Amino acid sequence: MIKQTIIAAALTTTFALTAGAAVVEPQAVKVPYSESAANSEQGRTVLVAQLKKAAKQVCGSTFRSDTGSLREVMQNRACYAKSLKKAMSKVGINP
Repeated sequence: MIKQTIIAAALTTTFALTAGAAVVEPQAVKVPYSESAANSEQGRTVLVAQLKKAAKQVCGSTFRSDTGSLREVMQNRACYAKSLKKAMSKVGINP
C-alpha cells in the first residue's frame, strides 16, 4: 500500500497595517491517503470528507456570524471551492 499526501492549500491575504500593503501567506493542510482507499467507494467518501475538512481549515469560516464580514465570507467560500476542486483533481476524483 502506497501512502500519499494531498495538500489542500490556499492563499489568504493578511493586511499589514503598518506597511499599508497586503501580504499573501500560503497556508496548507496535509491529508494522507492510500491509492487503494481512493479506489473504493467507501475510501473516496472518507477522502472527500477529509479534503473538505482540510479546505475549511485553510480557508476559514463561511458563516457571517463567525467572520463578521460578508466580503470575508465570499472570499472564504471562493477559497474553499477552489482548494477543494484542486485537491480532488489531484487524487482523480471529479468534484
